[in-house]
Amino acid sequence: TSKSGMREEMFYSSDGVDPKVIAMDEATKETLTLGEIISVAQYDRNETLKINVPVLLVGGDEDFTICGGDFDCSDPSSIINYERQFFSDAAVVETVLLENTGHVINLHRGAPQCYEIMLDWIDRRVEQ
Repeated sequence: TSKSGMREEMFYSSDGVDPKVIAMDEATKETLTLGEIISVAQYDRNETLKINVPVLLVGGDEDFTICGGDFDCSDPSSIINYERQFFSDAAVVETVLLENTGHVINLHRGAPQCYEIMLDWIDRRVEQ
């Protein structure tokens, strides 16, 4: 599990979340097993190349676990350019970056806005 006091830095934007949420997360945190880590490493990314439908990638602009390295979270096109390799050419890939948001999107103040964005995307992209 994470070291005591590290959850805020790892998963949250201080400006985008109620401090009580971080405290509750810290108090109720769980472990991550070695088996979970190994199974992620063995994931066959070639399977995602079969995805040929619209894809919405939603992330926080302060997501410590995703940002940096291969792409810059301040630039949505950077994320699309990186992620595009994992989908078929037929997939329409869109991305949204939520301001003042870390990895745990659902617990940030902007979560309701995120849900509205996702529902709008569904209305535009999913055939009924």
